[in-house]
Amino acid sequence: MSITPQGHIKPLQIASVGAVELTEQQLAKLDPEYVLLHNENYVGRPRVHDMPPHTFKKSKGSYVPGAYEKVPVGSEEEISVPRKYTNTIYPEIPCVVYTPAGEAPEGGWPIIYNIHGGGWVLGSSTSEESLSTRLCVGANAVVVSPEYRMAPDHPYPAAIEDCWEVLLWLWEQGSSVIRINPSRFVIGGASAGGHLSATMINMLIDIPTAPKDLKFKLNLSTVPVTDNTAGEAHLGSPTWDKYESWTTNADGPTLEKEKMLWYRNLFIPNPEHRTDWHASPMLAPEAFWAQHPPTFVGVAEADILRDEGIAYAEKLRAAGVPVTLKVYKGIPHPGVMMAKALSEGRRFQQDLIEAARAALWV
Repeated sequence: MSITPQGHIKPLQIASVGAVELTEQQLAKLDPEYVLLHNENYVGRPRVHDMPPHTFKKSKGSYVPGAYEKVPVGSEEEISVPRKYTNTIYPEIPCVVYTPAGEAPEGGWPIIYNIHGGGWVLGSSTSEESLSTRLCVGANAVVVSPEYRMAPDHPYPAAIEDCWEVLLWLWEQGSSVIRINPSRFVIGGASAGGHLSATMINMLIDIPTAPKDLKFKLNLSTVPVTDNTAGEAHLGSPTWDKYESWTTNADGPTLEKEKMLWYRNLFIPNPEHRTDWHASPMLAPEAFWAQHPPTFVGVAEADILRDEGIAYAEKLRAAGVPVTLKVYKGIPHPGVMMAKALSEGRRFQQDLIEAARAALWV
């Protein structure tokens, strides 16, 4: 921690570059607004992957510098979703539910199932509350964020199991308990949450007993992890070396190759599991792709994950799925959450809100 000139304790922010300042190569590709934010918040701070994984994982609220405060919504409540379909000793999945102000429309509120990021290791159901509350207000929809189990205590596939349980509960019970209309359903997530939302879609396609009437209006895929074989030749995946950004953006900032592999190793410690499509949506069977919903893919230009997000969008588009792909210039991986400080982050968030609203209300 540090002390402000007024004598107040300044909370430690998560950082991944430590004492290392931005290089000339990084400065050339980064938005000047981000450079200022970086120099004020990251330089000299501990790197997250050098710290115990439990340090920040249960923190409430945003841990990203430059994030907006959450905005007022009609109501914010915590609920517990009972486990029904997966076998574990953990009986419930906590969730936060954000509901718009006013009376629910006839048939119930549209629903956005927003799965948080954090490398399957960090974060919580409220760590993206600044975006979740803006989606709630801007798209005029209920937003549900699950508190799924995280690595290293709960490695793959625990997060997938929990997100699946919540998805099926929303379909079966959401209309009566939280006044939603499951026929007007958007799913999405950022980073690890983008992986999890893509996997939910593939599971709906794959599992014979899954509710086939559950049709998403849109998948909001934000800086997604789509291929957990990237950068690992020994796994034998046909896609491991297909992403130029794993070389050009390997030094980050905020999500460098070392940190991404740290997340991956904690979440999927058995390398054999990384070639399974549940772990790597890019490796899903060919028959799955045309069955995906319309998809918005937003990637950050200075992100190591940029090109696997682009590849995911291109694969969907080749299968005939309506896709909107946007590349946000000069920002790193968490830039969408830095919208208070970054104009490109604000544009990113506004595009997500407008895409969700159009899918749910037009």
